Amino acid sequence: MVFRTFDKLLFAKSESTPGTAATITTANDFFEVIEPSFSITPLMFERFTKSQTLTPQTQTVPGASKAAPVATCEITFGVELAGPGTAVATGTVPKVDTLLKACGMVASNVFKYAVSATSYSGGPFFHQESVDNADPWAAADNTSWSCNTYGDAEFWARAAGSSATVLTGEHSEADLTLSASAATQFGVGYYPSTSKTSPTAANTAVTLRLYVGGGAYVEAKGCKGTFDIAFTHGDRAVINFTFTGVLASYTESGSTPVDHSYTAELPPAFLNASLKVGDDTAMVAYYAGALFNSIGLSSGNEVTVREDTNDATGYQAAVITGRTPTMSFNPDAVIGSTDHDFWGNFLSGTPMRMRWSVGSTAGNRVDFRVTSGQFTGIADGERDTVSVLDSTTTLTGGTFGSSIIPAQGTPSGSTFGSDNEWFMVFR
Repeated sequence: MVFRTFDKLLFAKSESTPGTAATITTANDFFEVIEPSFSITPLMFERFTKSQTLTPQTQTVPGASKAAPVATCEITFGVELAGPGTAVATGTVPKVDTLLKACGMVASNVFKYAVSATSYSGGPFFHQESVDNADPWAAADNTSWSCNTYGDAEFWARAAGSSATVLTGEHSEADLTLSASAATQFGVGYYPSTSKTSPTAANTAVTLRLYVGGGAYVEAKGCKGTFDIAFTHGDRAVINFTFTGVLASYTESGSTPVDHSYTAELPPAFLNASLKVGDDTAMVAYYAGALFNSIGLSSGNEVTVREDTNDATGYQAAVITGRTPTMSFNPDAVIGSTDHDFWGNFLSGTPMRMRWSVGSTAGNRVDFRVTSGQFTGIADGERDTVSVLDSTTTLTGGTFGSSIIPAQGTPSGSTFGSDNEWFMVFR
């Protein structure tokens, strides 16, 4: 029999111990994906003994069979960006939560306070700093979540711990006046976390099973990944994942799952994105008179599969060894305005904050924040016979007070950003 590409099915489950395959439950671990594909790289060694001929010699292959391979596996697929429904307001995570965590992201509930207009003073709030004059590293404390800055109508926090009408940053000394002292939980947020790139941390790797047809499937364990998000005018946003791990087996089970369910929300279109750019003083419309029609966001993870000579599979699990997140977009080339000086900031290396959103319906909206994007290139482009600036940025931690270094160091007086390059909130 032949395998039909539309019959492909993908399942994923978090591993309590990276490299130890999780047991896939097809009724619960199904993901609705776009264009899933796999690539296998077996461990092989070329032999170059002198043999008085140019004929290649048989290579050494440690793998024993399709049930006992020694190989790495790469699995790629896309996922439509959509929320989990209105229950996100009380902490329900989106389906993609499992995959994001295997890409070095950390999740937390996010609360919001209503802010009185023009009430900020003293500078932006640092990500993760206490706003109740308490230890900023205790999970139960009320701490700033993401880069809260001037012009925000909402102050995002990790808890609803404040009873005051004025919030004061422990290290930034920023303060603001609230419209009301009560905070409301409104969503679940994600941001990159260095601690989640550990080779051994629980629930930071996934087992992936890709059915290719006729009940046959490729299963990979110890997988970690990277992703790019494509935001295209009028289309849904798509997260394109690339996971790398250890090939566990190629199995011909003879039985295709039938107990999985298609339950994903209809993804919102990328329109009315409300893109804004700012610095320490304001978040404004990004560029007067300039249109754009796409954004690209990349997590920029570097993934390596760790070799383990003591293991019969030859490998332990994948590990994230570095990240260089980037963002790109394509505004019209217009005369500079007071909104944002693209050329000036590009040539001076001035960092910029950015905001945009996808969707507007509660439970199916995703907001994005960039702490400190630094232009790395502007190229002459064209769209509809109009000149555009094909702009690329590297997302950094910033140096202008939107974050603090982690608990291992001393945060006092530091403006060095840590694990705060960008944020996304399902709300």
